[in-house]
Amino acid sequence: MWKTRRRLVIAATVVVCVLGGGVASWASDAALAVQASEHATPRQMTITYLRDARWGNCPATLALTLAHTDPWCNDLLAYAVGLPPLVSYRVTGNAQFVPRAEGGANEECVQSTVRAPGFQGPGIAATFQWGWCWTKTAHGWRLYDQGQG
Repeated sequence: MWKTRRRLVIAATVVVCVLGGGVASWASDAALAVQASEHATPRQMTITYLRDARWGNCPATLALTLAHTDPWCNDLLAYAVGLPPLVSYRVTGNAQFVPRAEGGANEECVQSTVRAPGFQGPGIAATFQWGWCWTKTAHGWRLYDQGQG
């Protein structure tokens, strides 16, 4: 009986250490992503953002997203509330400038193809086009807007 408890305690300790290390790693990844955003292109930002969203690095996607738009991230909370998982992505173009008069801010928008089965919306299939619009702030590029169209 005590051997079983001991094994459970050891297993729980390992899980806590691994999860704690993952969270600490993601927090440092978020800091690196924010720092890199000062010198990256909008296309590079989109690739980084999608990679982090796909692998559940929510601190990084949140750090790169302005407060008025939602960050995209695969995490347990997203699954719990029924948000679709980002299964795959492909950046399909270079940044296109959108002036403040059209977008609310001077933006650089990058198109991608994403696969997110279960995404809700009129006529949206599991694989669809999605745009990522970045604006330059004093702290580097931040996601200003996203979506179709």
